[in-house]
Amino acid sequence: MTTFLLATALRNYIDFSNEEILMLQKTVQVRHFKKREIVLAYGEKEQYISCVAKGLVRKYIMCGDRSISTEFAAEGGVICSNSSFGNRLPSEYCIEAIEATTLISFTLDSLEWLYKQSPVFFEFGKIIVAHSLLKCEEREIMLMKYDAQRRFNFFMETKSNLFLRLPQNMIASYLNIQPETFSKLKRQASLKKLDDI
Repeated sequence: MTTFLLATALRNYIDFSNEEILMLQKTVQVRHFKKREIVLAYGEKEQYISCVAKGLVRKYIMCGDRSISTEFAAEGGVICSNSSFGNRLPSEYCIEAIEATTLISFTLDSLEWLYKQSPVFFEFGKIIVAHSLLKCEEREIMLMKYDAQRRFNFFMETKSNLFLRLPQNMIASYLNIQPETFSKLKRQASLKKLDDI
């Protein structure tokens, strides 16, 4: 793994010194996944909290024969089955690579080792864990507070960079909107764009 890849993947969080990057290189695992490859299967124990260096992943839960997307993470994002990682229990969630993806992954043990090396790593650990937890809350709040139109608009305002990278059915399940309703909202948004030109 190159120093450049590591520094680029983590720059959203903390600007590490060259010496700190070298320490990170000793502990992180760089994992590569093909498009549609499973990163974490239901019932597996989550071993990692990961920063996305390249690509796009989604976290989802199975409800009968339906998969419900609960989180997406692209370059610079964090992905983890939090309760499984923290409690070392089997995961209720699955994680899948939507595109060919490279993850910079930390185990609980590697984070704890880093914390002992420097306060900057402790700060980094707090930031990535908080980032991962906040993404879960963001969706919960959106689902409880907003109607379908507002949820669609919220996604377009906050995650428009993912709109063309994700299948429509995955976005619809994330927003808890029926596919037909999603298509209608998408059409309306396209017409509004044309009107604005």
